[in-house]
Amino acid sequence: FPAVVEQSGKDVLGGITIGRNTEFRVEDVTGDATSDGIFNCSVLARTRDNWNQIACGFRKTGAGTMELNGTFLTGNDQKCPSGVIAVEAGELKVNTDYRGPSQYTVVGGAYLSGTGRVSNVAFASGAGVRVDAAKADLLELATADFAGAGVVELSGVAPDALETLKVKCAKITGTVKGKANLANWKVKVNGTEIPDLVVRASGGFLEAMAPKGLFVVIR
Repeated sequence: FPAVVEQSGKDVLGGITIGRNTEFRVEDVTGDATSDGIFNCSVLARTRDNWNQIACGFRKTGAGTMELNGTFLTGNDQKCPSGVIAVEAGELKVNTDYRGPSQYTVVGGAYLSGTGRVSNVAFASGAGVRVDAAKADLLELATADFAGAGVVELSGVAPDALETLKVKCAKITGTVKGKANLANWKVKVNGTEIPDLVVRASGGFLEAMAPKGLFVVIR
């Protein structure tokens, strides 16, 4: 439903209103990595008859890519709620400051990406991160929890760069749990899995890199 929010008695913000268990089902209509559902508007979290602060997030389902470029708001005071955004399928691309929800959960087979800022992210076993290595801006996570094996999918990498590859995939400003599980993460480059590349959390960044002495032959 469209959301109209009066701010400071003057400005009116248009957007979408969500409740306690809103689902955004975004299917893969493009058939490629292009975003399938682009949300440039604000998302306003509220109950039906109550503008008070509530724990409210949403579920992202469907095999497509949902891209967020707007803001996350709640109530008249514009403060953000402490709900959860659950990435249950496909890809969620966050290109704006979306730290309002207290937690993001990414299930196995689903992906998180973008160049914005999010709060605490819990990656289930089999979850992944997608990164365009040609872009300078990184997705920023407040904290990260890696529950098991996962995958980093890189695009925009030149084939001759693999032997010395070192790509910052995300910035992590707070604590990292499950660092040991990153040893079981895989790396795909331009759609091809490169077995010898490794994933680590170091110096406040999630990185995909080639170990010293790596020699790669691509057939």
